[in-house]
Amino acid sequence: MKKSSFSPVQLMKSFTRFFYSNKFPPIWLSIFRVGTGFILLASFLSIGTDFSRLYHPNGILDIRLLKLDQHTTAIPSLFESANPYVRTAYPLLCLLLMAGLSVRACAAMLLFLHGTIFMTQYALYSYGFDYIAASCLFYCLLFPVNRYHSLDGWLFKLKPAKEETFWLRWLQLHVCIIYFFAGIGKLLGNNWRNGEALWKALTQPGFESTFKPDLHGLAAYPWIWVLAGQSVFLLEVSYPLFIWLKPTRKYWLWGIVGLHLSIALFMGLYFFSAIMILLNLCTFYYPYLMPANQKQISIPMVSPLSPLTATDETRGKASGLIQIPREDMT
Repeated sequence: MKKSSFSPVQLMKSFTRFFYSNKFPPIWLSIFRVGTGFILLASFLSIGTDFSRLYHPNGILDIRLLKLDQHTTAIPSLFESANPYVRTAYPLLCLLLMAGLSVRACAAMLLFLHGTIFMTQYALYSYGFDYIAASCLFYCLLFPVNRYHSLDGWLFKLKPAKEETFWLRWLQLHVCIIYFFAGIGKLLGNNWRNGEALWKALTQPGFESTFKPDLHGLAAYPWIWVLAGQSVFLLEVSYPLFIWLKPTRKYWLWGIVGLHLSIALFMGLYFFSAIMILLNLCTFYYPYLMPANQKQISIPMVSPLSPLTATDETRGKASGLIQIPREDMT
């Protein structure tokens, strides 16, 4: 009797192969850590002198009104007295994260500061970037990002991580979930299918950028907005499928990168676009599409100190010791 391919044993083997068998260059971990720290630092510095106006008890928003929406007064009272220190600590921690010194401690403190300032105490100013950035900081705390191209790795002689493929799969699945539900949300409404949402996003005041062409002339061609709006949610909904298929991976990857570049140019959401592009590059460009990874090398299952002779090679083939291709780790 033929065994079912969906038996628990087969599913467990497939699960193990997916999360543990493949090996990818760990460069994505370094890019992820440095990119996260750099984007957060740039975002914080872009606020400049407006930080005190926006995130200070004596700013444009009354702190007493903000406290009405808080479940505890501990965190607001802390920042009422520590605001000047926050302005110094946040960028300093970003620099330490980029350098790779005390990575997990820096990521934990940054996550606390970022969540408290931008997502809890002054949540009125928060948007998608703040939540994605918090997730990236959590992953910097969780992933072995301190083992590669970091001061921690150099000072403490840290060995390469063994479970880096597992963490890559985790991040890949997270990115797929983000795009799938973003596309589903657009699909359930009418304003993306008829192009209204895209029209408002690109023409209404509030989304200012250095590159802001006058698109009002395209109002006479509504089919352009309908086609563009539907293309956006179709690209996002189908992302979890076509990004995994080798023939279509690069097209969906560059399509998503192009989408975020357009968001940055036309809407001025530079940091949101930057962190989403970072996630895409770390999950599906550096592990798969980076030119150095396109080549494969053959790793012989014999000692590298004893090169195979003709007789040894014949014996190896007869005993099943064949060369196994593996993705280039250089």
